Amino acid sequence: MAISLEKINKVAATKENIAAAIINKGQTIENGLPFRNYVDKIENIRYPINLAESDMTFCGSWETELDLGMFNFENKTNYSCFFALSNLIVGPMIDLSKATKMDSMFRECANLQTIPLYNTKNVEDVGYMFLRCYNLTSLPLLNFKNVKKAYSFCEYCSNLKEIPMLRLNNCTECSYMFSQCTSLTNIPALNLGKAINCQYFAQGCINLVDIPQLNTKNMQNCACMFKDCNSLSNSSIHNIINMLLNSKGISSSLKNLSTTNNISPFYSTKFNQSYYNNRLTELSTAGWTY
Repeated sequence: MAISLEKINKVAATKENIAAAIINKGQTIENGLPFRNYVDKIENIRYPINLAESDMTFCGSWETELDLGMFNFENKTNYSCFFALSNLIVGPMIDLSKATKMDSMFRECANLQTIPLYNTKNVEDVGYMFLRCYNLTSLPLLNFKNVKKAYSFCEYCSNLKEIPMLRLNNCTECSYMFSQCTSLTNIPALNLGKAINCQYFAQGCINLVDIPQLNTKNMQNCACMFKDCNSLSNSSIHNIINMLLNSKGISSSLKNLSTTNNISPFYSTKFNQSYYNNRLTELSTAGWTY
């Protein structure tokens, strides 16, 4: 049976349209590729999963390498999404300029080592963001100007060796922020002027030596803030006591350093006790009891 020219032209046009669609999905069509091989190109197309705000807020606990091409992050504001990806070593480069929530974003990514300098200008919540990222060694200078919650931000990041000068001017919740970061030796002069809760802030940082006098003027809870930080220098102890003296948010009724359920930043910490005892007179003059 003869095939009309019209049908031949329609087939050719259909082939061109299919080729254009395949190319539009990121595949290539080599010159001279037989039409029967187009099926291989179609099978290689990964259709994105749309992460709308009504969808789940994390991408799942895959044991294999994550293919970000599977996901459409457009207009996402909640990025609590890479929880427990055991094979993730380098943080993916994605646009976070609209993100407001990044809590638990890389939580328990045990092999994560580095992350890029994300655009975090609108982020308000970074709680648990790097919890138990044991191999994370450093952080870029992220823009935290709008962050209000940073609880357990880097808790148990045992290989984290330094903290950048994060802008925490508006952060009110800093509890457990760097707890159990056992490789830390110093903390920069972070502005915690609006922080209310700083309990267990750097608890268990056994190699922590140097702490500047942080701005904690509104702090209300500093229970065990530096518990088990047994390597603190005398100057650091002096700075921490000055932090207490300058913390207007602490009620006079709570100024007792002798009980276990109070605001003592040093509870059960071993350091130069004689030096500490000499500093207690400063606290007593300011109305503290012990």
